[in-house]
Amino acid sequence: MKYLILLIASFWGQALWAQSRPVVSKEVAGFRFGVFCQNKQFDKVPAAGTELGYIIKPRADPRFIAGAKQRLPGVLNMAFGVTGRAAGNRDIENAEIRVFKPNAKNPETWRGNLRIAARSTSFWYFGSPEEIVLGLWRIEAKKNGRLLYSVEFEVVAPDAEPELARACR
Repeated sequence: MKYLILLIASFWGQALWAQSRPVVSKEVAGFRFGVFCQNKQFDKVPAAGTELGYIIKPRADPRFIAGAKQRLPGVLNMAFGVTGRAAGNRDIENAEIRVFKPNAKNPETWRGNLRIAARSTSFWYFGSPEEIVLGLWRIEAKKNGRLLYSVEFEVVAPDAEPELARACR
């Protein structure tokens, strides 16, 4: 009996710390999320609501190396995020994109658009060691208070995901 209680408590504890299922509004089509290696082909775009004052925008859609995966190692050149487009017949202009980091008081924020005809990508990229923070992260987008999408990602030590940790070298 003691072992059964311990086993149940162990599973319950894991469930509390596991990332939640993604939430996606009907306003978003072609939604995908996952892990990818960020190449060096990107542009810097001003973003006042971020620590660095800018975000990077890839010049091409990301190629997910682990699509629909929400757990990744904290290693350099690893990125995680979402891609999608506006559903219906109108672009979604000026949505607020927010990235919640573990233990941060406020999210990193910037403005972005979801187009009908082209995918939009929102992601976080570990470009320097100080950006790597283990724990639960969340990327979400809102427009006029309406949640467009929300996805949590768990960043773990490299030895917890060794194959993925080697993928972006």
